[in-house]
Order: sequence, then structure tokens, then C-alpha cells
Amino acid sequence: MTYKEELYNCTYQSCKDYESKYKHIGKPYERKEAMEKVTGRARYTFDMEVPGMLYAKVLHSPHARAKIISIDTSKAKALPGVKAVLTGDDLDLLVGLYMQDKWVLAKGETRYQGEAVAAVAATSEALAEQAIALIEIEYEVLEAVVGLDKALEADVLVHENIAEINHVEGVFFPQPNSNIASLNRSK
Repeated sequence: MTYKEELYNCTYQSCKDYESKYKHIGKPYERKEAMEKVTGRARYTFDMEVPGMLYAKVLHSPHARAKIISIDTSKAKALPGVKAVLTGDDLDLLVGLYMQDKWVLAKGETRYQGEAVAAVAATSEALAEQAIALIEIEYEVLEAVVGLDKALEADVLVHENIAEINHVEGVFFPQPNSNIASLNRSK
């Protein structure tokens, strides 16, 4: 018997022993929604429409790193049926799971390609897409930090004001003038 066969048998047997102790592990389970899913009849939130519903679209940065010089939303706002057009200047809100360091919409500078820069809410999906296409953004493309060697250079800071950023106590310990977000000391 080969090593692979022995490993398979050992693993298989331990799984079988484990499964026999439990009612549901290793047993077929009837999925009550299976027929709706495989026939395409299942309804998801995306499929639902309610009266007065608005559709949102987001404009993403095409640049890995860029300074936002100006954003002109006037044409998008002028479209009938467009209910809101937002940029980073409209939302002074930082979010993040452990450290609130990400703008909901980029503010002043984009930090990665695909970062959300503007958002539109309109009465139809097509109208929201049309409004997004009318937003004009002027960027000054900056040098992106690409590669580990560049990221570790002393003058490259992810957060210039890391000590001022809200973070979950006990998870991050920002170090002054550094990119170190978590410093765990071992004995």
C-alpha cells in the first residue's frame, strides 16, 4: 500500500468514526430551497423592487494612487430622477473593522485602484449609470507604492496621522511615526 493510500484510509476511517457519533455529520441533508435555486425561481434581495426604490451606483478610481484635484457633479445632479450625488466631501466618515482608517468615499486622495470616489442614487438603474458617466474628476496621478521593498522605505507612510485614528482598544497599538499598526511582544 502506498503512503497516499494509507493516508486516505487513516483519514477516511477517522472521519467515519467521527461521523458515527453525530446525527447530522456525514448524512445527506434535504435543502428545502434547492428546487427554487436550481430552476432559477429563487428570489433574492437583488430581484426585489418596492415602490419608491432608488438605485445606487458608485464611481471608482481608475488609478492606484492619485490626488483628487476636482470633482464636478453638476451634470449628474441636473438629470431628472437623480436624487443624490455624493463625494468624499459630503461624507466625513471613516470606517473600518478594527481601525477606522478608510473613507466611505475617497477624500483628497485615492489609495488604490477601484476605491470609491463618488456615488449616485437615482430612480432607475440606467439613470444611475448615466449620472455616474457624467461625473468629471480631475486627478493628479501619484507614484504608487508597488512591492515590499518600496513599502518598507522610511518615507512611505500608510497613515500620516496614525495616532489620531480611532481604533479598537487592545487590537492595535499605533507606533508614533511608523506604519506599525500592531506590535505584539513575545516573552
